[in-house]
Amino acid sequence: MSTWRTASFPSAAEATLIREGLLIPYTADHAAPADLAATPPLRGALISPLLPAGATAVGLTACWIHTGWWPSSRFPALTAGHPYRSDPCIRTRTVIPQEHITHIGGCPVTLPARTAADLLLLEPTDIALSGLFMLAEPPDRPAFFSDLTRILASMHRRPRLPRARAIVQALSDAARD
Repeated sequence: MSTWRTASFPSAAEATLIREGLLIPYTADHAAPADLAATPPLRGALISPLLPAGATAVGLTACWIHTGWWPSSRFPALTAGHPYRSDPCIRTRTVIPQEHITHIGGCPVTLPARTAADLLLLEPTDIALSGLFMLAEPPDRPAFFSDLTRILASMHRRPRLPRARAIVQALSDAARD
């Protein structure tokens, strides 16, 4: 898997198409026309062939599949979870419960609430909160925060877990008001 150090930089024409929003980069070496990345099933279909067997899209990759949002400060990189492999794109070696996984466009991806939990536990606070608000769609915010609270309550022994629980508690209280 390429990183920003080993990625083939886009040609001038590709860079122009990216700048104009006509071409969407979704990993270091892959870009697609914007209309082929316009919906979650299309984004899932783009990511699915890149995942190792048995892996699940997590974190920012899952957030991108669900919402189409990617932080402008981050280079597009595939992130996945796998129970026992540690390939370059595997961000976390963990067993993700089947009830936290859905399939979008043929791609196994964590549910929005689990994706938000992963962002809070793995990413810097500013990126995690931006992703969380992108995932928490207004009509379903109370249910989203309820699911997120339940998922975080089921997790144990993670370094940022108390902070993540406090953030979600404060946000769910604010969403109820």
